[in-house]
Amino acid sequence: MKLTSLSVLLTAVILLSGEAGRANEDSLDLRFQDLSKYGGLTNFCHANPAVVECKTGIGEWKPQELERIKASSIQCFDSCPADTYGFVRSADGKRDYPEINTKDFNGSSPSRGVEFRLYPLSIEILRYEGCTGCSLIKETPKEVYFKHQGIRTRLPMLGYGVFYVPRSARRLVLNAGHLKQPIEVDLVFVKNNEKRALSSESISEYKRMLTELNYSAIE
Repeated sequence: MKLTSLSVLLTAVILLSGEAGRANEDSLDLRFQDLSKYGGLTNFCHANPAVVECKTGIGEWKPQELERIKASSIQCFDSCPADTYGFVRSADGKRDYPEINTKDFNGSSPSRGVEFRLYPLSIEILRYEGCTGCSLIKETPKEVYFKHQGIRTRLPMLGYGVFYVPRSARRLVLNAGHLKQPIEVDLVFVKNNEKRALSSESISEYKRMLTELNYSAIE
C-alpha cells in the first residue's frame, strides 16, 4: 500500500473513531426525561457524574467552581434586571441560581406578550394577557422551536411551561450571540401558534452564561 493511501486510511479511521465516540457519549440529550425523576439537574448530576453536561458544565454539584463564578457575577433578589445574566436568590434564601429574564411584547399592547426565563439547560415560557377589570390570563405552549439562520430545532418539554435546551439549541444560541443577533422562537399553543423572538441582548447574555458555566465547551 502506498504511503499516501495509508495516511488517508489512518485519517479516516481516526475521524470515524471520533464520531463514534461522540455518538456513544452519555449526553443529557438522551436522558433529559430523567430530570424530573431526580428532582432537577443538581440531583441528577450527583447521581450521574459521567453525563457530559454534568462532567463538563458547572452547577451546584461543583460548589467551589460555582462560587468562583458567582463571586464575579451580579447578585439579585427575586429577579435580575431584564436581559441581564445574574444569580437570583430563591424565596427561601437557601440557594442562588443563574437566570435571565426577558419579554417579547407588542409596544402598542404591553399587557399582552410572552415572558421567557432562561437557565443554562432549560427555559420557562409563559404567554400572558391582561385586560381592564379581569385577572391576568396565562398560558404555556405545548411545543417550542428555536430558529436561527434557517436552522430550526425543537426543545423537548420537561414540565408545565418548562423546556429542555438541547445541544442543537445551545449551538444556535452561541452562534447568534457571537453575531449579536436575536433568535426566533416558534410557539405552538393548544388553539393557535405565535412567532416570537429572544432579543439580541438576552441572547448575548445567554451566550455569556453558557460560556462562564462551561456548557459552551460541549460540542
